[in-house]
Amino acid sequence: MALSDCIRYKEGWKVKFAMKKNGFSLVEVVASFVIVGLAIIGVMQMFAMDAFTSVLREDSLAVVNLMRQKVEELKFKPFKEDVTDVSGTSSTGFEDYVFTVEQINEWEGNPFLKKIEVTATWNSFKGTQRQEEVSFLKADY
Repeated sequence: MALSDCIRYKEGWKVKFAMKKNGFSLVEVVASFVIVGLAIIGVMQMFAMDAFTSVLREDSLAVVNLMRQKVEELKFKPFKEDVTDVSGTSSTGFEDYVFTVEQINEWEGNPFLKKIEVTATWNSFKGTQRQEEVSFLKADY
């Protein structure tokens, strides 16, 4: 510290020297690193959560598309044909899906209506069992 970097203050008989403020103190630098570090941690947690929900959405989307194919297949079968034999498994390369088909004849007492329920069951990547169900009415006209 050179004398040219100091400012002289005269208080009575004492002479005090004070530093000029040209830079940042160590406390300011450490505080800014802590703030930036906390912000980075928050952003990284958002990325991790986004990746997790993306995998869940992809899993559900695959099931919905497979179920849509099953429903279309069942819609074009003749009304009098039993569709419960369509149950089976399907694989997308990542997961195995088990499809069960239930048929309720004479739905609500009407002999020309039947309700068909398609249920997909699979294990998610976390090991929990998940299930989706779609049902529709088929009419004989």
